[in-house]
Amino acid sequence: MRIGLLLAVATFILSVIVKPLLLLWMLAAGIGAAWLYARRTGVALTAVGGARLGWITGLFLFLILMILVSGMALAMTDKGAADMFLAQMKQNGGEDQARMVIEALQNPGKLAEVLAQFFVFCGLLPVLGGVLGARLFRKAGTASS
Repeated sequence: MRIGLLLAVATFILSVIVKPLLLLWMLAAGIGAAWLYARRTGVALTAVGGARLGWITGLFLFLILMILVSGMALAMTDKGAADMFLAQMKQNGGEDQARMVIEALQNPGKLAEVLAQFFVFCGLLPVLGGVLGARLFRKAGTASS
């Protein structure tokens, strides 16, 4: 559980710093979780164990994103906050994107759709990374034994 939470927080921080690589960070989170587990315990994971560890990591990442998106949606119900967000994004040249974000956050159907997409990506990519990491580090562990 601690490894999953640690990698979820690290993935979130990396995705904030380097936004375009979010999907890559999610995949790397599963690989990293398998590597950390094998390193800490000295036990190589099976593919199923890697998938479980990736799922835990993805679930923590989804919870972090859900809390943030829900907080933003709550903030966007206030017209003043929405106008302030729009003004800030206008200065950065992202007015059209800001309007789409505000519209999505103020519409419950679109908000549910965004959260569903987050759930799928946060579920699949770290799981695939966990399976890949388990395979990679199992082979590395057996080659040195």
